[in-house]
Amino acid sequence: MHKDHPELRLSVAIQALNQRYHETPELRHILQSDWSSFNDLSYANDNVKCFAIKLMKTRLLKVQVDAVLSTLPEKERRFIILRYRDKKSVEACAIRLERSVSQLNKWHHRILTKIAEFILFELKEDDVFQRLKIINMLEILASVIAFYETIDPTYRVVDKAAQNALRYRYDKYRQLLTAINECCRQREMEIKAKVVATKVENPGISQQEIAERCYLNAGTVSRCLRNFTQDMYPYLE
Repeated sequence: MHKDHPELRLSVAIQALNQRYHETPELRHILQSDWSSFNDLSYANDNVKCFAIKLMKTRLLKVQVDAVLSTLPEKERRFIILRYRDKKSVEACAIRLERSVSQLNKWHHRILTKIAEFILFELKEDDVFQRLKIINMLEILASVIAFYETIDPTYRVVDKAAQNALRYRYDKYRQLLTAINECCRQREMEIKAKVVATKVENPGISQQEIAERCYLNAGTVSRCLRNFTQDMYPYLE
């Protein structure tokens, strides 16, 4: 559903950002709830389990949003804070950040897309060299899977198909991380591995900078990155 409706995906991200910066009384109550009050959730009634799941998802959403924001350049993070925490207009943000409105709109769309993807547990082609993001994704997926298995092993309130989908993504992303690490370990023996390792260690670096660091021409760097990305397709959406 989200894949077929891009505007819905962006709406999910906007809602998450609004929730992140503006807590309602109900949300504050959920966030302040103590896990210890649930005791052994595997023996709790369905209503308690449902509330526990709501609590987990609410807390998880904050973690996911913060994980994406932490990877942004300083001015892009500042833009999101001005826009969502301080409720400034795009025009006001443009003046404050000394950027054009059109540039901020491009930032906004790209950031919303990244947040939506993280919330939906999606890794894309551009994430192949983002090792920290992949690790964060795996840690979050592992926590969610373990939580569901602990509180509802018989699938009374947890959707079994959705849980299996999370396990499938976890396995694929774990294989992706393994493939990246294996390639990087070969950096002293293969040109492609050297290029990939340089990119993984410096995700924001340009192809020209990689070429200069690896003493290669830009065409070789481009080809190595493109070929490696294609090799990783089986592990992505």
